[in-house]
Formats: sequence, C-alpha cells, structure tokens
Amino acid sequence: MVSQFTLDVPVGYGIDISDKVPSPQKWNPSTLSLVYTAGPTQISQHDGGRLAPLDSSAAVTYNACLANTRFTSTVYVHRDDKLCYTGRGYVAGVTMDKVVSDLSTQYLTLSIIVWQGIAT
Repeated sequence: MVSQFTLDVPVGYGIDISDKVPSPQKWNPSTLSLVYTAGPTQISQHDGGRLAPLDSSAAVTYNACLANTRFTSTVYVHRDDKLCYTGRGYVAGVTMDKVVSDLSTQYLTLSIIVWQGIAT
C-alpha cells in the first residue's frame, strides 16, 4: 500500500489517483482519474484508466481489484458501494462512506486505498 485516506468530494469535482493525497479539483474532461456527478449519483473515470464496481460483500483488496474485470466508464453509487480504479501505474480501492445529496449540499465521502500497480 502506498497511500490510504478519506476525502470529501463535492459534486462536479474529481480527484487524481496517485501516491499522494489529492485535493478535489473542479471537473475538467480527460484530466481526472475519478469524477463525481449527480442526477443520479455517479462516479466516472476520465483519464484512460479502468473503473469496475466490486460486489458489496467483497473486501477492498489489491487482489480483488486486479481480478475485477467488470470494466465500465461510470458507476452509479450509493453508501457502502465499492469500486476499483486501475491506471497511471496505480490500483485503488474506493468505498463510498457517505453520499450526501440534499438541497444545501452534495458530496461523497470516499475511503481510498492506493497500491502500486500495473500500467494500463
């Protein structure tokens, strides 16, 4: 494991997956690893990496993420959902700790584990 952190990401923002804790950035197509958009709540990838949902009963591990081949560009998410991202030489397991969507605010709280991985 090279990094582990919890991060709030507001709607319309995204993060880059790397060995450093990212700061959410305003969405800019094709530059961010993971982007959060609403209506419905979804995470998508935009940097050429691979995104794949994990079963709710699966543990978020390096091996589970490497074995996961249910690749998609967008995952519709709810609290406690899990997904894997592979790209930029990293493998990341992501858990949705909190999904907040009300009149005053919209954000996700993500728990992310990053491992050194394979290039895509």
